[in-house]
Amino acid sequence: VDGVNVRDYKQKALHRKLGYIPQKAVIFSGTVSSNIAYGDNGNEKPSKRAIRTAAKVAQAKSFIEKLDKQYDSHIAQAGTNISGGQKQRLAIARAVARNPEIYIFDDMKSKGGVDIKALELPGLWNGSMSDWNTIFVEVPIETFNPVKTVNDLLRKQHQA
Repeated sequence: VDGVNVRDYKQKALHRKLGYIPQKAVIFSGTVSSNIAYGDNGNEKPSKRAIRTAAKVAQAKSFIEKLDKQYDSHIAQAGTNISGGQKQRLAIARAVARNPEIYIFDDMKSKGGVDIKALELPGLWNGSMSDWNTIFVEVPIETFNPVKTVNDLLRKQHQA
């Protein structure tokens, strides 16, 4: 990262460079805004404008604006008062609001209608990702066969 081996980073410094979107979104009791702004990346908390921009990027703006108090609307612990797709959109917005150098999307394929390719992450789909990286973790466990994979590797090595 930035030409430095990740092992040479202090853990806190490395964490500040990451925007992690977990497979199962973690949502806290509070408001929509406080959920998006949650986390410490060493910078100032995101402004209202940054929160709204992050919501737009994460395809959360439309559902947020339908809530009674919009960004000041209450979110229950674990997001029990919103849908799974809405939780995922808030988790994406939280990562975007941090403005990280590295985005890590953990198994986003089946998450509540979130179209990852439609996300407006700067440079993600147009090839101009010179300042940051994106990692997609997608392992469909039902199709993963470690024995077959190892055998294929061994067979290729033996044929070489």
